[in-house]
Amino acid sequence: MADFKTVLLNKNALKEALSSLKIGDAITAHENLTECMSSIKLPSDELLKMMADQGLSISDFAPSEAPTAPRKPRNNKVENQSFVISDDQPVWVKGRSVSSHRDAGDTIYKYDDLPQKYKAAAEEKVKAG
Repeated sequence: MADFKTVLLNKNALKEALSSLKIGDAITAHENLTECMSSIKLPSDELLKMMADQGLSISDFAPSEAPTAPRKPRNNKVENQSFVISDDQPVWVKGRSVSSHRDAGDTIYKYDDLPQKYKAAAEEKVKAG
């Protein structure tokens, strides 16, 4: 599940999370959000007027979209990867495709079990991503 604060601050993520709820859960979520709205600390009308007099607005202090941190690149360790041999070359098999290759009758090799002549090519494929 996504970070709670990130979902609340990102309108699209919040809409996606709420739209995936079943009707009973959606009703409960609506009731909870409605009740909790008074707990959100917002600037008073008086403060907003004073800010406007000075040429400031809330958008000057808060971005319209929550900043998202870039996803960390994966650190694939070659020792943990699976490969099949196709056309006398190692093919890096990732995620669910391991099961597909296994179901197709292909021989799945862990890096340590890979024949020596394919190890250098397999390392290059993993290093390249």
